[in-house]
Amino acid sequence: MRVNKNIAIIGMSGTFKSTVAKKLAPFLGKRSLDVDELIEFEYGCTISELFKKSGEEYFRQIEKRIINDAADFSDIVLATGGGAVLDSENMSVLKENFLIVALDADAKRIFSRLKNAEDRPLLTPFTLKKIEEYVAHRRHLYCEWADKTINTNGKTSDTVTNIIKEWYLNLMQKID
Repeated sequence: MRVNKNIAIIGMSGTFKSTVAKKLAPFLGKRSLDVDELIEFEYGCTISELFKKSGEEYFRQIEKRIINDAADFSDIVLATGGGAVLDSENMSVLKENFLIVALDADAKRIFSRLKNAEDRPLLTPFTLKKIEEYVAHRRHLYCEWADKTINTNGKTSDTVTNIIKEWYLNLMQKID
């Protein structure tokens, strides 16, 4: 395994990526960055509004640029959008510059966690069937790229954060 001190968190929406990145970073003396939040800040609108205004292809180009820019930073925990894994160039950049942690959950758990969310343009209309399709289509990609995969079913974001923290600290101890 390559030695890299940055962490990227990948996975479907509703697996705690953003929440865990924000909680994990201070424990490890790192900064938390969120790809979707950076895009929203830069463009002054929500991801849903950007999708409506400019389309998915345009959004994916922006996402790619943000991921490439993030690779230049050190000491960060990066939460990616759920679709970042669909682009092999994104994932190659992440693999080269980050330890990748994939967060996973079953479709019913994701559906339950996101049922009140209104900012998921690719999951509209929001149904369990649509979530099942996304999980079936993407799960293998997350696992394929990950250095560590954590199933978040039945876990709190604090528990997931602690699992990653312990894994990371043990890994860093081995290379010191």
